[in-house]
Amino acid sequence: YWEGEISAGRVLLKRRKRSKEDVVDFVQPGGDAVFTKGSQVKILRHVHERVAASGEPTILHEDDSMMIVNKPAGVPTLDDIAGLNNVVSLMQALTGNPSLRPANRLDRVTSGVLLLAKGGHQQRRVMAMLEQRQLTKVYLARVKGALEGPVEYSARITYNQRARRAELAEDGKESRTDFSTVKEFEDGTSLVQCVLHSGKRHQIR
Repeated sequence: YWEGEISAGRVLLKRRKRSKEDVVDFVQPGGDAVFTKGSQVKILRHVHERVAASGEPTILHEDDSMMIVNKPAGVPTLDDIAGLNNVVSLMQALTGNPSLRPANRLDRVTSGVLLLAKGGHQQRRVMAMLEQRQLTKVYLARVKGALEGPVEYSARITYNQRARRAELAEDGKESRTDFSTVKEFEDGTSLVQCVLHSGKRHQIR
């Protein structure tokens, strides 16, 4: 793993000072570089900047068993690492119903329909329906360029816990996503519909 990170230029080694005039900085190590105890390194990582919430969650539908909520981008479904406000806690406080539980999840940066079950029994029922593909998940994405007709994409995906990202791998889990164009815009971007036929982590990315 670290050999790959070094080769990709994502690990910099602090250069030793050879004279009083030398400026000590972090440089990409050469092939003969030696990392020893006490070596100082700088590791470069791509981190998504925090997204400001685009609005408050709103109720789209409610009955005795479910509450369907429009989740805005920038608000996590549940508590995240930073311990920020989240949709479940907000809706529990706004409705006075502490039994609300998420039956599906959306990433913090993603907006869309969130299913909140009223109690554990309803939560398990809807999660089972999702697991058995009785419900279909459809996403919309704004992308650069345009598709040349509908696209069916299959790949084997695994999740790298250390790098915290999905990766293609021969021994990964099979996934399939169908893409089709909804609308093309004059700025060279398109609105694309994405239909997931499997639910692998970060599959749509």
